[in-house]
Amino acid sequence: MNLFTQDAAVREFGGSYLRIVGAFYGLYGFGLALFFASQGAGRMFWPLAGSVARLVVVALGGWVCVHVLRTEASGFFVVVAISLGFYGLIIAGAIKLGSWTR
Repeated sequence: MNLFTQDAAVREFGGSYLRIVGAFYGLYGFGLALFFASQGAGRMFWPLAGSVARLVVVALGGWVCVHVLRTEASGFFVVVAISLGFYGLIIAGAIKLGSWTR
């Protein structure tokens, strides 16, 4: 963030995002790798289901955070982190349970 701003508030906001969501980037990257591997294997149902699940979690969870619970941004960051976890775990779980062998 130092490349884009020297504003301490912006850097703190970005740091908060990275502290909450950053730990889940590994699952997201794992999911992306499996997404492309599934594409090569010709088995795309579960990778697309994982992508849709991520979108639904962010859309519905974000709506609940903003309109119902009126949380701070950190509440939405938690929703984003959960969506990244779902994404990676759905694809990995499907492959582990044999989606490529059917």
